[in-house]
Amino acid sequence: QFADKRVFYYGSLLLPFLLSADAAGSNFGTAKRADTKLPPAVVKHLAQVMANIHNIPLDRQAAWVNDSHFGKWLDFGSARQNTLARLAEWRAQGKAARIFPSPHIARTLRWLETNVPDDDGPPVFLHGDYGPHNILLDGNRVGAVLDWEISTPGDPAYDVCWFLNCTAGAVDRAEFLAYYRDAGGKPISEYKLRYFEVFACMFMPVTCNASLRLIEDNDAANINLAVYGLQFPYEYARRLQGAIERAE
Repeated sequence: QFADKRVFYYGSLLLPFLLSADAAGSNFGTAKRADTKLPPAVVKHLAQVMANIHNIPLDRQAAWVNDSHFGKWLDFGSARQNTLARLAEWRAQGKAARIFPSPHIARTLRWLETNVPDDDGPPVFLHGDYGPHNILLDGNRVGAVLDWEISTPGDPAYDVCWFLNCTAGAVDRAEFLAYYRDAGGKPISEYKLRYFEVFACMFMPVTCNASLRLIEDNDAANINLAVYGLQFPYEYARRLQGAIERAE
């Protein structure tokens, strides 16, 4: 129904929300980057929290699963099938926001569809935006993880890649991956990390351009959507060629 109204997933002001109690801690960066090097104890707890999220049980018969979008995405039985379905949804969202024809997005979607990693493992619980802007650090520990509105079943490499991209100046990549595996996270191949870097170079420009389209189509849209729409797309667009070359 959102697509029919041209109300984009990330930009909608019509989605439900909740209020929570205060939590200790503060953010350690933005959705773009975190540049202050984090000590190993902090990196270890960040990895443990992510692994704990990915190990949340997903029972297709559970009421909360059936009553939410989780049920739909769990019907795609493997991580590979889940990723292919998500690519189809992103293509549909791009069309709903009238982003096409865009050679940048069209090329990236074709590459992603052709090169989906082989993975017969089941989708896991993803936060969807696990980064310094959505994590409160309280000393050496995570005080809270915020903004669960795009949590969904999917390939764990998605969360891992997004976190490492957002924290490239603050977190040692190999150190985080080792802590993540030690905490019960699935081993993540280098190719998967490279693949989902390309994935990010697709979905960020889509969300940004859709936010700008929402403002163009709706006089009542929040002007902050323009800030989001103009802040991120070019950084990811310029990274596309290098991301594909690294994946290949």
